[in-house]
Amino acid sequence: MSSAKERLCQNCDMFLRPADLAFGDRNQDSHVASHTTVMIDCRWIGFTGIGKVTDLLLDGLHELSPPGRWILWGPEPIAERCWPGARWVMSSVSPLAWAGQRELLRVPNADQKLFLHAVRPMLGRNCDVLIHDTIPIRWDERFSHRIAKRVLYTASARLARSVFVQSSATEKRVRADLGVIPCRIVTLPSDSRRDGYIKDLRRKLSVDPLTMIYVGRVRPHKNIVRALIAYGDSGFRRAGGKFVVVGADRRGQDSIASTVRRIGSDGVTIVPRCSDEELERIYATAGLLIQPSLEEGYGFSVVEALKVGIPVCCSDIDPMNEIARGYAELFDPWSISSITAAIDSTARRAADGVEVLAPPTPTPREFAQEMLEALAAARS
Repeated sequence: MSSAKERLCQNCDMFLRPADLAFGDRNQDSHVASHTTVMIDCRWIGFTGIGKVTDLLLDGLHELSPPGRWILWGPEPIAERCWPGARWVMSSVSPLAWAGQRELLRVPNADQKLFLHAVRPMLGRNCDVLIHDTIPIRWDERFSHRIAKRVLYTASARLARSVFVQSSATEKRVRADLGVIPCRIVTLPSDSRRDGYIKDLRRKLSVDPLTMIYVGRVRPHKNIVRALIAYGDSGFRRAGGKFVVVGADRRGQDSIASTVRRIGSDGVTIVPRCSDEELERIYATAGLLIQPSLEEGYGFSVVEALKVGIPVCCSDIDPMNEIARGYAELFDPWSISSITAAIDSTARRAADGVEVLAPPTPTPREFAQEMLEALAAARS
């Protein structure tokens, strides 16, 4: 895998020597100069998706303990994640408040500011932003919200010095939807962190091959209605298979309940948003996982399931086919018959105890190292 520095240079059709990436004197093993102050927006810790990325980055940076001065801006639990040279600055306000502008005037001062979501205080100078996807500007159910989010995401990307993404699919969408030129985009690796503990749980607990799970929000682009209809048509359901939908908010629960009543399919259980401990136990006992999305920025649940040995069926779309091809059963998310066939095929693998292989993913240390290189390349 090429480094973040090399990928940015390739996009810009230029070459930078390693010395060009320094911001003054730098340590041999670091990409952050000793007198540089870098602020990381850690307010997303605890959120799904972006919370996992924040957690992964902080774990990796704590392990690397990079030189320079670092500011971790976020809620009280972030105080325990500091390493020598890093200090915590308190924020108790949701990063979503006022469309991300509530703390515009309270952003800690730093030579470089890293925001881990497109919804952020609209600062431009020395700011870099990680954009996970542009799904809200197309899939929000209200037209006015889609327009507002398009304006917000476009401003966030264009005001930033560099835009970091985690898949080639998101890179394409950032270029097409937000008008960001290629030389300002860096693609980072990603990972999930639950695998070791869940593997242990799966050895201790009884895995139920007749339980299929979906983990995530219930929104139009998640395609749950087609998955429910396909489940109702499946041999898996007729054999007693259950479908557990995990993570739905009240609106999502109402949507699922309405669909189940309409198609008359039994065996569906809704588990609202739950704690990490509860979610780990659900993963530990699941027989298979389905991810039927029409669009995704990455596909965390697919990676999590494969890494702990859960058979997976998922949409044949970018970036999930990049992650899961050769490891999971892929299907056409627009075709109910294709989804049904994939459910039944994956359920047979689960019942037969077929070994599940997982795609290679970076460690927290490797992810943090990539981020350090990306930050250095952005400064250059």
